Amino acid sequence: MYSKAGYFDLAEKILFDLIRSLSISTNPHHIDPTAFSILMTGYNLHHQPEKTLITFDRVQYPDAISYLLSFQACSQLKNLQQGKRLANKLAQSNIDLQKQFKLQTALFDMYGKCDDVLNAENIFETIENPTIVHYNSLLKVYNNNKMYEKAFQLYYKLKQNQKNLKPDQITFSCIFYSAAKMIQLDRCQEILNDLNSSTIHLDNHPILQTNLINALGKCGDIITAQKIFDQITQERTTGIYNVRVM
Repeated sequence: MYSKAGYFDLAEKILFDLIRSLSISTNPHHIDPTAFSILMTGYNLHHQPEKTLITFDRVQYPDAISYLLSFQACSQLKNLQQGKRLANKLAQSNIDLQKQFKLQTALFDMYGKCDDVLNAENIFETIENPTIVHYNSLLKVYNNNKMYEKAFQLYYKLKQNQKNLKPDQITFSCIFYSAAKMIQLDRCQEILNDLNSSTIHLDNHPILQTNLINALGKCGDIITAQKIFDQITQERTTGIYNVRVM
């Protein structure tokens, strides 16, 4: 409670008082890792990830939640070196990563935030039922690393999935960004057809509007770009006007 509310001095005092109250023969590191995880959760919530990692190192036998919180801290810091250190330690533990969906996701997200493409791909392939969030995260990793062809391969894989997953507004925004960078009109038009066949209302998603109009413009379809611009009924953002005049 104190940790989540940001009262770290009090939360730390309670934890350390607990450690001191143990008998001398009791190793303080043998305290249930949940006690440390509560403190780590508070640090992450209040953007103090460095303290999360310091606290993690005090736990002799971290559980899945301890690792999850630590990977989240590494994501906040974009600290790949620390993330890999924790991943190696996790691999040597008795925690079965395949049975820990949330932990897999945290590890995948850490690699993605740190732009470690290979490890992000490897973790993605081990996730039994990736969600649209996983697909979108990997699309962003590919775009951040200018791997636009891989972004399209992943998009096609998503379309062929057997779990009835559908691209959402973030998916379309990412893949239109890829199309703009590759300047491929046929692919841009293909994605636009997919978007038109979906239930997504363009008016509700200004970032998607911007990336779509930008992609059409970069690919040379000025007429369609202007048509979509004219159809926007909500207040147009500065980004929309900027891509229109480019």
